[in-house]
Amino acid sequence: MHVSYYDSTNLHLKYARCSTGCTTPSNWSIVDLGGAATNGGAYSAIAVDASGILHIGYSDEWSFYLRYARCATGCTTASNWAHYSVDVSVLQTTAVAIA
Repeated sequence: MHVSYYDSTNLHLKYARCSTGCTTPSNWSIVDLGGAATNGGAYSAIAVDASGILHIGYSDEWSFYLRYARCATGCTTASNWAHYSVDVSVLQTTAVAIA
């Protein structure tokens, strides 16, 4: 199970992963992706492609950028995520689709 979400206390994008027993909070690995996403992470959407690569779309509320994050391996380590700016003047909803 993969989840992306906005931590409104720390104003960061976060990624959470759980393999088994996902109804127990301690079974989740949570990664703070806030170092690369300054007050970003709002309205995030996550997808996993056929190769297992993770893709997150999100809004950076300081710069008003639509951002994209990608991780191929070791995704429970924040430095393994690459972040890219996609567009400006975007404030809300994102969606990710694998084509």
